[in-house]
Amino acid sequence: VTSPRAGPATEAPSTIPVPPLTIRPSRQPTTIVTDPPIGTTAQTDSTEPPAPGEGSLGLEFSIDQTFTEDLLNSTSAGFRTLANNVTSEVNRAYRNSFPGTFSRSLVNSFSAGSVVVDMTLVFNNKSVVPTTSNAVNALQEALNSLSSFLNIIPGTLNASVTDTIITTVQPTATTSGSPKQTINRTILMCFSLLYFLITRH
Repeated sequence: VTSPRAGPATEAPSTIPVPPLTIRPSRQPTTIVTDPPIGTTAQTDSTEPPAPGEGSLGLEFSIDQTFTEDLLNSTSAGFRTLANNVTSEVNRAYRNSFPGTFSRSLVNSFSAGSVVVDMTLVFNNKSVVPTTSNAVNALQEALNSLSSFLNIIPGTLNASVTDTIITTVQPTATTSGSPKQTINRTILMCFSLLYFLITRH
């Protein structure tokens, strides 16, 4: 009797370990804040006129730029853009020259002559307002050292005093009385003199 032949041995399938899947949160996009390019400086400073307790100076200069009619209109985009750039540079210059005392600047108007800029400089109070010559020299030196893009025409910088002292003249007191009272006393004296003359005769 022949015993049946055993077939080939079957090996069990091997198992390969699979690492667990890890889900990582997506990275948030990075926001890079850059300074605005020259000519488009963002306006963050106040342009309010001087308050009663503040001091001020007038400032005028000409910049080497072609004048356009829209600069006559303070509500136009051209006026606002140029005023924004001018006040930003002037504020930067004066805060460098007068730290702690200079507050802000504002553009009053533009006019033709290249572009003539009429401004007001505002200081924290009247006691810290510099002289007009110091204001002109400080701005010129600051603009040169800070490499300002304002192309101010040499010799056109001019500062002026804007604060006006108002003196009230009080009426002078008089002891002579009103004109009516003076007339009444004169008439009374005439009657008294007339009575004296009549009674003597």
